[in-house]
Amino acid sequence: MQESNMPFSSNRSGALQSNHLHSQPAPNVRPARRTYVGARLLQWGAGLALSVTLVGCSVLPKPQAAPSLFDFGVGSAPATATGNADNSRQVLEQRPIFVAPVTARGLPSNTQVMLYRLNYAQDMQLRGYQQSRWSQPVEQLVGQQLRKQLAQQRPVFSDGLNVNFGRLTTSAAPVVLHVNLQRFEQVFSAPAASDAVFQAEVTLVEPGLQGDRLLGQRLFDYSVTAEPADAIGAAKAFAQASAQFTADVNAWVTQLIEHNASGHASPGANP
Repeated sequence: MQESNMPFSSNRSGALQSNHLHSQPAPNVRPARRTYVGARLLQWGAGLALSVTLVGCSVLPKPQAAPSLFDFGVGSAPATATGNADNSRQVLEQRPIFVAPVTARGLPSNTQVMLYRLNYAQDMQLRGYQQSRWSQPVEQLVGQQLRKQLAQQRPVFSDGLNVNFGRLTTSAAPVVLHVNLQRFEQVFSAPAASDAVFQAEVTLVEPGLQGDRLLGQRLFDYSVTAEPADAIGAAKAFAQASAQFTADVNAWVTQLIEHNASGHASPGANP
């Protein structure tokens, strides 16, 4: 038997080695196949992550729309002066009035909320519209309209004005008007029937060196039907109630000042 046909042969160092070592094929590793499978797994994972992200975004709460804002409209208060120089002097000759900031101690702290009450169900619970608000706190809206009405007949002053009263044609110091809102809410007697309820306590005082002198105090109470029975109807009804309130306060203040000037007892109590 020839040496080349033996399964083992010896090399120069005497060690045995297989004659088949170099004749057998190399193991089948296939590195390209592994790379392809890894890429497919990465693609699948990325797609799964994107799907989860999209699903998560679809269930997130959407931002709410901005609430609708309401005020009393642009209608002007009833005017009594024609705007000429004679009427302007007549206004200045009237006793001035200082309008203190209107308060709302009878209302919740956030007075921009449009309040309503369901008298037919849980009438002791005061609620607020979610998507309807007053453009300003209601005491500011009422105060603006009140000053506008009073200024038709007499000088009107408020906080932030530094006025030299000696320059006025009258030597009388201004009287001071205090207004406190006690109720300003929409009351539902049925799901489709409601009224705007407006209630305010008004006090008129005359400042003096020994303290303020009470000229009069009165509770003004109004109820105006809100049509339709929703936030829009409530805004219209409150605008009407506020306009009537400012006109009534103006007439009441004028009566008190005239009675005080003539020396009569002040008709300050509620009629």
